Amino acid sequence: MTKDPIVIAAELVVFLQTIVSREQDPLQPTVITVGSFHAGTKHNIIPDEAHLQLTVRTMSPEQREKTLAAIARATNGIAAAAGVPADRAPIITVSKTAVAATLNDPAKIKDAEEKGTRLPSLHSSEFAPMPEPAIRAGVKGMTTVVMDLLPKTTAASGSL
Repeated sequence: MTKDPIVIAAELVVFLQTIVSREQDPLQPTVITVGSFHAGTKHNIIPDEAHLQLTVRTMSPEQREKTLAAIARATNGIAAAAGVPADRAPIITVSKTAVAATLNDPAKIKDAEEKGTRLPSLHSSEFAPMPEPAIRAGVKGMTTVVMDLLPKTTAASGSL
């Protein structure tokens, strides 16, 4: 009678990779990364739940919404196909604050177009985003994380 959340989550991890390769416009860069997968505490006990943490990167709000909808559809569909009852359906939480895509410094893009030079790749020591929007996005992202980690205030006590 048990529905193994590890097996269901593992199937989801594999399927998520097909969203980008099979459903998205190849001219619209999209990334879905499962960066964290946690389930269970003992080798001989099937856990009650599994937690996945994803990163979704897109170049437009429309593409992000399309990708998030595909993730929700896949998550709920795989759970339903495994026989998970509606009252135990997956809980999908999406960060309230999306960070806009960061683009290379426009001078480097112009140089690459005019001279045929290569652009630095992401996560490269040569990558040089424009400072103002990159710092703004970083501060916005970090603020969101901190606000999510802080306990919520209560009106009765007026304290954290």
